Amino acid sequence: MRVCVVGLRALPSTIGGIETYCEMLYPHMVDEDANLLVTILTRSGYSKERAFNFRSLNVRSIWSPRISGLETAMHTLLAIIYARLTIHPQVIHLHGVGPAFFALFARMLGMKTVVIHHAPDYRRPKWGMVGRWFLKSGERVAAQFADAIICVSDTVRRDFLGLYPSASSRTVAIRAAAALPPPAWNHADEILDELDLHRGRYILSVGRLEATKALEDLIDAFEIASPLGMKLVIAGSGIGDERYAQKLIERASDKIVFAGPRYGSALRTLYTEAALFVHPSHMEGFALVVAEALSVRLPVILSDIEPHREFKLRDNCYFRRGDVHQLARLLAMDSYESFYSREQCEIQSAKSWTHVAQEHLSVLAGLSRERKRAPSQPDFTVNSRHSDISSNTDQ
Repeated sequence: MRVCVVGLRALPSTIGGIETYCEMLYPHMVDEDANLLVTILTRSGYSKERAFNFRSLNVRSIWSPRISGLETAMHTLLAIIYARLTIHPQVIHLHGVGPAFFALFARMLGMKTVVIHHAPDYRRPKWGMVGRWFLKSGERVAAQFADAIICVSDTVRRDFLGLYPSASSRTVAIRAAAALPPPAWNHADEILDELDLHRGRYILSVGRLEATKALEDLIDAFEIASPLGMKLVIAGSGIGDERYAQKLIERASDKIVFAGPRYGSALRTLYTEAALFVHPSHMEGFALVVAEALSVRLPVILSDIEPHREFKLRDNCYFRRGDVHQLARLLAMDSYESFYSREQCEIQSAKSWTHVAQEHLSVLAGLSRERKRAPSQPDFTVNSRHSDISSNTDQ
């Protein structure tokens, strides 16, 4: 089976959650199914090469304008046309509700269409009226015309089906695994020295520098708490919301360190050597960085949004969204051991991308069976042992 993937900027991951998700998912899918051929259609301007292979994936860069509000729409349209004319995939994966706007167009060109719903992006404050309309319309098109919708968390699935209950038979939730590389010898001291950090003497937050991550709440709380001997380290890219990112970076100081985007062993080092991980986000689909922090057995403090609640930590690990003073009181504690959740850390450590890939392959298998049946009889299932957070994974 040939599958094309549209919706990410670049590969390997250099930017955000969707890129990391794709970098981890598709190589594992190919490993699990030797008959699967995956082509990733990235956006020009984010990669120096136009065509290359990456971990058994074909990666091709398709032109897109670097204009906020037009980039996603133009790239998705051109990528779908390119896929139909040159690759002839049986299935196309559209990541995000923006690319989902073109789900009907992809189906009209003869491709089975799977939308991976990462988050209700129209809620992000950076979008104006037209942008919100486009993203909301993309979600609506997915509900009406996608052959399958894969939501990255139970919260996303519940909210989506609350709006579009008629899509329930075509919608599943598949949660991701942590995306960190396995432990390996690396130059941890060099990374810490570069950022002037000491083991166990800093608080870490990881995520793109954009408004919904609410990193200003964390900075405010850190400045109020002034935990003795601690620094605050924020790792992430500002691509996509550069103005907000610049205002945030202006708050850097001797105690507040912006580490920029970090990947692989360098990112793992920042996690493993931290005293505490904090994620103050106001909106998430699936908080991949929380899974990463738990997978290396790090104490965590999270805002009390529903995607965070899906990790089922103790109540003391959560603070009210946007409540800077409550967060400050938690950061000011003498010890962070009470924010360590052994059971959930073990769960996240055990969950693998192989399991996630198998769940995605079951959706593809269902679509393949559907091609032999009437279009009104979708038949795909996901092993609930992996997708249901209240089951063995107990996420």
